[in-house]
Amino acid sequence: MADEVVKAPEVTPVEAPKAETEKKPVARGRKKGTATKAATTKKTETVAKKPGRKPGSKTTTKKADKKPAVNVAPALDLNYKGITIEFNDKKYSQKDLFARVNAYIKHHPYIVAHDIELFIKPDESCCYFTVDGFSNPDFRIDL
Repeated sequence: MADEVVKAPEVTPVEAPKAETEKKPVARGRKKGTATKAATTKKTETVAKKPGRKPGSKTTTKKADKKPAVNVAPALDLNYKGITIEFNDKKYSQKDLFARVNAYIKHHPYIVAHDIELFIKPDESCCYFTVDGFSNPDFRIDL
């Protein structure tokens, strides 16, 4: 018994999986296409908010609500010569009304006017006007 040699069972070397032995390098930094936190905060700071709007209150239109486009004829280039207004057997031309408004403004030197709009009221037999979008009960011309 002493001369007998006991053989150890043969062990075949097992290859370890390559994934375990070979480590992939760890990616550092951000993914492509994503923004950093600092970049997103800069974007929100530069966007001016509109007063009266709440976030997420955008209105969307449904495709069913859209109407088909209407073909519109091109506008004609017409040359208007003037306007004449007739009521109560009286005639007032555009030039006459403008002359009366100019006389009123010259009589009141404190009025500085750039844009003037006329509103004719035949029921009251008068013409109101606005100066640069502002009205005043005194801005009235009797017809």
